[in-house]
Amino acid sequence: MSLRSPWRKKIAPPPPPVTVVPSAVRTLVGQPYAFPSFPPVSFDCWTLVKYVRELHSLPCPLPFNEKAPWCVPEYMPSAIKLAAPHWVIVAEPAQMSMAVMERQHVGVVVDDGVLHALARNASVVWTPMKGILRKWPNTEWWTA
Repeated sequence: MSLRSPWRKKIAPPPPPVTVVPSAVRTLVGQPYAFPSFPPVSFDCWTLVKYVRELHSLPCPLPFNEKAPWCVPEYMPSAIKLAAPHWVIVAEPAQMSMAVMERQHVGVVVDDGVLHALARNASVVWTPMKGILRKWPNTEWWTA
């Protein structure tokens, strides 16, 4: 004879953790997108990556003129081609690595998400990794 009751209440799994923007990037989130950009007051996607990596004393080899509109879609393939020889593509995202999203946009990995400057949002945003991979499933992770 079983002592288990068929009426036993099932316990729901715990809710997923709330995604909170990491404190290290809170001051940059919401800064305006602009081209030309004037860090730390405004950013485009490339200057944001460079600014954040330099804040952490990490190299950010971008072998092109920062005054050219490299974040404009028609220029992005050229910018990626110029930058690629100076970076190494790695299998998994690492803290402060560059996220190259579908070779159309770039950002920097911060904690469990990506900090990036989006023209359409007109600001710097931090997106959890799940959101990045949902929107840009072919994201590459570059390190210098």
